[in-house]
Amino acid sequence: KGQLVPLRAIESTQWGGIDEDVSTTIHSDNIELAIRAAQLFGLYVAGVDIISADISIPWHKNGAIVNEVNFSPLFGGGEISKSAIPKFLDKYMVQDGRIPVTVVLGRQEAMEIALKMQKKEISDGLRSFVSNDAKTLSWENKEVPIHFKTLHERTRSLLLDTRVDSLILVVSSDEFLHYGSPVDRIAQFITTSETLCLHTEKETVMAEAVREKLILFLKQYLYSPQNA
Repeated sequence: KGQLVPLRAIESTQWGGIDEDVSTTIHSDNIELAIRAAQLFGLYVAGVDIISADISIPWHKNGAIVNEVNFSPLFGGGEISKSAIPKFLDKYMVQDGRIPVTVVLGRQEAMEIALKMQKKEISDGLRSFVSNDAKTLSWENKEVPIHFKTLHERTRSLLLDTRVDSLILVVSSDEFLHYGSPVDRIAQFITTSETLCLHTEKETVMAEAVREKLILFLKQYLYSPQNA
């Protein structure tokens, strides 16, 4: 009573088998084998099936084999798998999965500030992007072809680009007051004394009252990464 009796040579949860957590008993050589199998296919997440008489014995000592490498495993299909998800996400998602966004208010001077910040971030190992409503520059100092004509749309596009580690936005008009903020948080907000323009009329100088309204609007998205 209470003893597990396998009725098949190879058990499967599909056939009524049960999951068992062997993370504390598996031999380190078998862990290395699984990692190598995943890396062979360029996978960061993979389900590596090892058939072994005893998982605590190295694969090269008891004739164990890699039976299958699942490129899209059912992560979270069982209770043991579910319990590993928080730890996995903590390791997988840098900075809580967020792209740090800096907003610099202004025009030419603001762009110069943004480019200096980008250079610093690149030296820190980040793939930093800079964008205003007309041009987007990658960390390789190449212009990124984006069809959109507003900073709002360009930002939404960049947030979906897996190459972007950091984003610096140069805001020179009041378009965010009309379209809303393309991001839910801003890590850093810098203002200059430069005159701003209206997004519908690029040659029209923004009134001071509108400028103050824009600043207050952007400040509400400021947050501290340490306290987020």
